[in-house]
Amino acid sequence: VNSMSLDSSNNNNNQSNNVVELVSRLTTADTAAKATTALKALRRKLSTNSFHTNSDPNYLSPILLDFINVNGSIDILLKYLKEGNDEQQLEATWCLTNIAGGDHDMTRMVIPAVPYFIVFISGTSKPLQEQALWALGNIAGDSQEFREQLFLNGAMKPMIDLFARSKTPEIVKNAAWAISNLSRGANTPGMPFIVNGIAEPLLNKFKLATTTSVSNDVNVNNYNNNNISLVIECMWIVTFLTAKEVQCVHMLVDSGILNHLIIHINCADFRVLTPLIRSLGNILSIDNCPSSWLDTLLRHNFFVKRWLEILTSNNNN
Repeated sequence: VNSMSLDSSNNNNNQSNNVVELVSRLTTADTAAKATTALKALRRKLSTNSFHTNSDPNYLSPILLDFINVNGSIDILLKYLKEGNDEQQLEATWCLTNIAGGDHDMTRMVIPAVPYFIVFISGTSKPLQEQALWALGNIAGDSQEFREQLFLNGAMKPMIDLFARSKTPEIVKNAAWAISNLSRGANTPGMPFIVNGIAEPLLNKFKLATTTSVSNDVNVNNYNNNNISLVIECMWIVTFLTAKEVQCVHMLVDSGILNHLIIHINCADFRVLTPLIRSLGNILSIDNCPSSWLDTLLRHNFFVKRWLEILTSNNNN
């Protein structure tokens, strides 16, 4: 669920600088250029070992631990979120994204930055939008407590609005991932997502993400490789929302979601099929489920055959 933001440009040029020195340089920077250089160095440092190979699920990056133990380290990043130029805001957001990808206590330290992240996703800077979505997704994926903090800060509508309006594939995918994390949890209500307009853009993304036809052979995928991740995240949004209030499920089905799900059952990728099957299970298992919903599925001749193929496959997911 949680994911740090990968710094693919990290060339380890600043590995000789420990985080204490970098925070000190950032705090004492007397020019914008010096501050930006220090922020970039700090971002690279905090991104080190973001994707570690340690098998211990409780592993925490020593670099992140060193950083949060420096007095005023989070405050100085918050300062640049508030007062920095676009480049400095991006670098500070990137640093905080990595902190939010740590453990629960680390994520808690990033909560004061949430109002700034919401401003960024509502703005016009695409790099800031993308990075702020990473940060919000990390926070949402941590716990119910922090999801509720995001709700209280009004994060949901700007996230859905950006998901709906953006034409940038990476931003749309990150928005879907962040929204899927925000919709997790048995205590997270689904109706606010409906009220804030998730249904229409969700259906639109399904339409745009694939050229698969319901008549295609089940072994043929016409997915655009750039869009498979978007389909997966959208499927998980549907999975989580169809496990919410009965009214939420009815409104999703009334929007036409079943016909979009059935198209994707022809996909051979179980990263798509797993949330799709769970969604169908959620929908058909509600109390007093209308028989017309099942009829919608059975109207497609290939559905039962494909369903049996999935059930008898060797995939255990």
